[in-house]
Amino acid sequence: MKLNKTIGRVATTLVATAMLASLAAPAYAAPNNAVTGQTIFQVNLDMTNAEGAGKPNVSFTYEIDDDATAVPANEETKTPEIKAGEFPEGTTSPLTATADWSNATYTADSDSETEGNQPCYTADVKVNFPAGTFTEPGIYRFTVTPEQSDSTYAGVNVDETVRYIDVYVAYPLDQEGNVNQNAAVEITAVKLVNKDSNATTDGENVNYTSKQDAYMNTFTTYDVTITKNVAGQMGDKSKEFNFSIDVTDPNATAVLSSVTLQNANATSASFASKENGTSVANVVADLHHTESVVIKGVPKGATVDIDETNADGYTISYSENAANGQATVGTEDVAVTVTNTRNAVTPTGIVMDIAPYALLVVIAAAGCFVFLRKRRED
Repeated sequence: MKLNKTIGRVATTLVATAMLASLAAPAYAAPNNAVTGQTIFQVNLDMTNAEGAGKPNVSFTYEIDDDATAVPANEETKTPEIKAGEFPEGTTSPLTATADWSNATYTADSDSETEGNQPCYTADVKVNFPAGTFTEPGIYRFTVTPEQSDSTYAGVNVDETVRYIDVYVAYPLDQEGNVNQNAAVEITAVKLVNKDSNATTDGENVNYTSKQDAYMNTFTTYDVTITKNVAGQMGDKSKEFNFSIDVTDPNATAVLSSVTLQNANATSASFASKENGTSVANVVADLHHTESVVIKGVPKGATVDIDETNADGYTISYSENAANGQATVGTEDVAVTVTNTRNAVTPTGIVMDIAPYALLVVIAAAGCFVFLRKRRED
């Protein structure tokens, strides 16, 4: 009996000692690794109103700042704790997040009425978080501000809304599915949130009243339609007139990619760079009377120069919006009519050549009149 009591007392002492030792031991600090190349959200470029245009060479950049306000947890309203993200001391802020536009993917739905499936380019927006930004699990909030550097790109309308990103951070799981608290915390999710959004939690998931799937920008281009009209008494409506049309893009890289010829032989558009850094698309078209060429995907500010190469003998005139064969694209489609006129011409000197004969006819008629009148009097 005494032996059993002694063993119990020793065991109790060991357990107590172990508990005290665990309390006295310093908490383990997870390593603070930098998070590089992390995709934090996506940026879209809606091409619904840019039919026939190629991908514009536009850049999208965003500033990520640690000036957001923390949201304390509230059990009554089921509000989760959202911490104010904070960059480590010495970090140059705000951080710059860039869209990987060169690898942007294009998607389009065959049904243009299907919501959410409009023709669109989508690119990942990535940022490098410095080491020490995330030290423990939680939800960290940062401010996202679009930069204005490319808002002047012709045809592109930039979404300039200031939003939040909520970065979800947790310990990773090991191969057996257990939480590894000795590893560095890692980003498990990022949510792009409107600033007026509220968050609630059901204990497992966080729901927002207003969030975004991506930043949504739009690209708008216009159609340029050039129609041939033949007029005049000697205008040949069966003649094929040859056109060389230059469309100069105000942006550094041409986005024109589609040409539609109505009632004409299809030809292709080629691209070349001009010395001043702009770009030009040359469209070759062969048009008869009433036929047209429709050039799609032309952005605002582009100029269209029209040149006919085989209109000798015709007077060329243009509709009012294309003085001297040049039109400028504004904020609507452009329709230009090119009229070739050739009228009948009276040969020079024809009156003098027939005048003696005409005079003889008049004299003969007068003689007949006098002769017949005299016979009647007799």
